[in-house]
Amino acid sequence: MRESVGKKSIFDGVADLYDLTRPEYPSPLIDDLIECSGLNTESRILEIGSGTGILTKALAFRGFTVTGIELGSQLARKAKLNVCKFTNATILEGDFDTEELDPGSYDLVVAATSYHWLDPSKRSQKIRNILSENGTAAIIETRHIDRGRDTFPAYSQKCYLKWDKNTTADFRLPKREEVLNEEFRYSSEFRDGFKKHLSKNYETDVKYTASEYRKLLSTYSDIIGMQEPSREGLLECLSNMIDNDFGGYITKSYLWQLFLIKKI
Repeated sequence: MRESVGKKSIFDGVADLYDLTRPEYPSPLIDDLIECSGLNTESRILEIGSGTGILTKALAFRGFTVTGIELGSQLARKAKLNVCKFTNATILEGDFDTEELDPGSYDLVVAATSYHWLDPSKRSQKIRNILSENGTAAIIETRHIDRGRDTFPAYSQKCYLKWDKNTTADFRLPKREEVLNEEFRYSSEFRDGFKKHLSKNYETDVKYTASEYRKLLSTYSDIIGMQEPSREGLLECLSNMIDNDFGGYITKSYLWQLFLIKKI
């Protein structure tokens, strides 16, 4: 079932914090995105759900003409500020699901950590419709993994079990190997009129202080959706745990997945 517009815009209330804390996409991922999509200086890119312009800015910096479409007004405002120095970048405030876009007008359509918010009944075919001949659809997934080098993911479940009613006793982050062996979960949507082009993974470790990690978590949809005082209790519990039991900081492991699908 399609996520409601209200749920899709949940990040809009934390736009500044989102911009401050969300990690940038790895440079090798962006390099592969550009090279393997066959882009040139004349290519046109549409980014769906541009957020605060993290990826938009990176693509514009490399000289490409980029249009980002963002539903949240505050996120769009922040994105416009972040790309204002680039004459080749434009941010549109709107909903991709309902926005009228010209057929065949983009050589690359990329959804970075946003595809799951789109209407599953039409998203892949709408992307195909606005792609140019032999254009590329790109989906970037951000995964949170347990590399087995840090006890914090398992240890932190004490806080979640106490404060988050949706947490189950058997919850755990997926192991790195499990994620690497997964199939592209949207493959069935890209069978008609597409062919698979590339699937590649990228890994990054980011170190966070207790304060930084608290701010990061405050931009996650499940945390935003919690009721007080549970949300504050959870964040305070995790902050105290990092300060008291982990020397004041933790290292979080990200696994980024890049999927490229060619229009045929």
